[in-house]
Amino acid sequence: MRTFNVVVERDPDTGLYVGHVPGWPGAHSQGATLDELEQILHEVIAMLLEDAIRSSNRNSWVFRRSAWRRCGLSPGSEAA
Repeated sequence: MRTFNVVVERDPDTGLYVGHVPGWPGAHSQGATLDELEQILHEVIAMLLEDAIRSSNRNSWVFRRSAWRRCGLSPGSEAA
């Protein structure tokens, strides 16, 4: 399984937890609890990986296919 570092902060105004994966545009979300934020970020990362596979050329897809396996997913599988 692939591991990603996530920066998490709590918004003092809303009380929501806000998280993002540094250096990965689009990999961010928020949740009322840390568990909710973790679940949502898993879904966001799965969607971003799927999008990267669909938009890449065949040679890149072969490389990225191994990233799917490390995340416990397979190309074409649906995000939870």
